[in-house]
Amino acid sequence: MQILKKYILGFFLLILFGVSSFLIYLKLNPKKAPSNLIVGTGRIDGDLININTKYAGRIEKLYADESQKIKKGQLLAVLSSKEYKAQLDTINQQIKVKQKEIEAKKIELKILKESLPENVKKAKSSLEAIKLFFQSLRKYSIP
Repeated sequence: MQILKKYILGFFLLILFGVSSFLIYLKLNPKKAPSNLIVGTGRIDGDLININTKYAGRIEKLYADESQKIKKGQLLAVLSSKEYKAQLDTINQQIKVKQKEIEAKKIELKILKESLPENVKKAKSSLEAIKLFFQSLRKYSIP
């Protein structure tokens, strides 16, 4: 049994040595490039593009995966519209309130237009009464 373990250990060491030697050989002797090909080492940096939306929101559905090529104008994602629907409902309610206020002001204006001639007549008659009162006071006043 001891001898079998020694053979297995030796076999694994031999395989490990062989694989290591092969990898070192590949590293030290790379493949030669064809004569019409230029080889060089370098680094290629991709352009980082920030994508922004006009409105903030949560992404509801994505239509493009990371590193997928896309075209100009292509739909990338759908934003959740719950917040916007709530804002729209609030604005619509405010519009309805303002429309009712406008209607009330129109009715008030109509009433004022109808009562204006009568109010003018009352004011003129009050003015005449006051003028007559002052004339009577002058008549009976001591000079």
